[in-house]
Amino acid sequence: MKIAYLDICTGLSGDMLLSALIDAGYSRDELKNHLKKLRCDSSFDVSFDEVVENGFRFTQMKLKDTEPKKSRTLKDFITIIQSSDLSGTIKQKAIGMFNRLAQVEGHVHGKAPDDIHFHEISGIDTLIDIVGVICIFEDWDIREVYSSPVPLGKGFVQTEHGRVPVPVPATLELLKNMPVYGTDFLTELVTPTGALLLQSFQPKFEMFPQIKLTQTGYGLGSKDIGCPNYLRILIGEAAEGYLEDEIAVIETHVDDMTPEHIGALYDIMFENGVLDFCVKTIYMKKNRPGFCLTALVSKQNLMKFIHLFFDETTTFGVRYYLARRSIVSSIHEKEHCAPGAVLVRRAQNKKYQSKYHVEFDDVRQISKELGIPLKNIMRDMGNPITKR
Repeated sequence: MKIAYLDICTGLSGDMLLSALIDAGYSRDELKNHLKKLRCDSSFDVSFDEVVENGFRFTQMKLKDTEPKKSRTLKDFITIIQSSDLSGTIKQKAIGMFNRLAQVEGHVHGKAPDDIHFHEISGIDTLIDIVGVICIFEDWDIREVYSSPVPLGKGFVQTEHGRVPVPVPATLELLKNMPVYGTDFLTELVTPTGALLLQSFQPKFEMFPQIKLTQTGYGLGSKDIGCPNYLRILIGEAAEGYLEDEIAVIETHVDDMTPEHIGALYDIMFENGVLDFCVKTIYMKKNRPGFCLTALVSKQNLMKFIHLFFDETTTFGVRYYLARRSIVSSIHEKEHCAPGAVLVRRAQNKKYQSKYHVEFDDVRQISKELGIPLKNIMRDMGNPITKR
C-alpha cells in the first residue's frame, strides 16, 4: 500500500498536483492514454515541461486546446464522464467530485446545484486535472494521504461575478475543518479545484508516518509570487508492514455513574467515531469503587470528545495527551468457509500474513440463521479460513 504526503509549499491547484505526480515518475504516455478515454468535443494536448526556477528543477503542466471559453453545468460534466471509456470506479469518483463542487457553488451563490453554471472552472482543464489525478492515484494504489497545513493568499481576484476576495468563497467552503494559515502573497494560492481534490483525499493533518520513501515530485504553478509557486509530493510504502501516526488519548475517573450509564456510554462514543473506548474498574478516594474511562481519538476530534466527556459523563475534568501508535496495514475481505461467508480483517504485509480477525457479528448471524451454537461455528471454520 502506498502513502502520499502533500507538502503544500506555496500553492495547491489541480495542474500543480498533476505536475508533481508526473515529476514523481508517472508515465506521461499512460496519462495521455487515460485522458483519451474522455472523448471530449474539443481536441487538447497536455504536455509537461521541465522548468528551472531559483536554481531548482520543477515539472510544469502545459495545456493546448481548441475549445473557446464556455460555461458548463454539472449535467455537462457528468455527461462527458459517463460517456467516456474510463473505468466505473474512476467515473464514480470524478462524478462525485463534480457533484461536491456543484453543492459548494450552489451554497455560495444561493442556487440549486443543478442550476449552477461553472465559469472559472468550466474549461476542459478542470476535467483533465480531476480525472488525471484520480487515474494516477488508482494506478499507484495510493490508499492514504497526509498533508501539511494549507497556505492562503490574500487580495482580490477578478471573476465572472466581479472582484472577489482571496481565497474565493468556494475554496474556503471546501477547506472547512482543515488547518490553514495566512501568508503575505497577494494572489490566489489555492484554487477551488485544488481544494476539491484535497478534500476528496480525506487527508490526515498530522505527523507524517514512517514509510519507505520511494518517490518525490515537484509541481510548478503559474503564479508570479517572487519565489517558486510549487507543490511537493512524497510517496512511499508502509514501513515494515505497519503504519505510524499520532492520536489523542482522553481519560477521566468517575465514582458516581451507574453501570447502565456506562453501558450506554459505549454506544455514544462509537456513534461519534471514537477509535477505541475502554472502561477499567478502580478504587478512588474515600475507598469508593469507580471507573477509569479511556478514549482513543484522532487529533482532529480531540475537542469534540472532550466536550462529549463533559456532556455525557459526570466528570468535572479530563486528562489528555498525544501518543504515537503503530498499526499493521490491513484490508477487509469477504471469505467463504464451510458455514457461510464472513468478513475477515487480514494483514496486507507478508511478514504478518498469519494475522487475521473474523468479524464476530457475521459469525453470530450465521449461528442464528442455522441454529448452530457459536462454538460449533468457530470450530467448523477451521484455521486459517479458506482463501478465495
